[in-house]
Amino acid sequence: MISGQANKEIAANLKIPLSTIQRRTRKLIQNGTILTRSEVNYEKMGIKSGMIHIYLHDGNIDQLAHKISTYDTIGSTEVHIGNSDLIANVLYADSKQLLQTIADIKHIDGVDRIVWSEKIYDVRNNNTNFINGLLGLEN
Repeated sequence: MISGQANKEIAANLKIPLSTIQRRTRKLIQNGTILTRSEVNYEKMGIKSGMIHIYLHDGNIDQLAHKISTYDTIGSTEVHIGNSDLIANVLYADSKQLLQTIADIKHIDGVDRIVWSEKIYDVRNNNTNFINGLLGLEN
């Protein structure tokens, strides 16, 4: 599944019935082990995306994350430990929209500074070998 194979391909590769793969997949989704979601290809729609790294000097991090996530241009906000405190995933049609979002966030009490980056392209790695190793499965 991690490598993007369909249930039929997985069943064929493992030489087990398709119904077994379907049942196990359904259970993994039901118990929350696997999250399902659809991804929009914003680039094909002419929408730019990037990240706004938000550094805080004060304030309730959870409250600030929720507040920032309500902005129209913000797809999601993540709380991090390490470099920046929050990372907001931003979607915008033009630079003026991005600048306005950054200005709005800068004016929130508790925000110290902001660094942003624009996504140029995506390189995917499903980390199949790494995850199999963590789970104790053969490659």
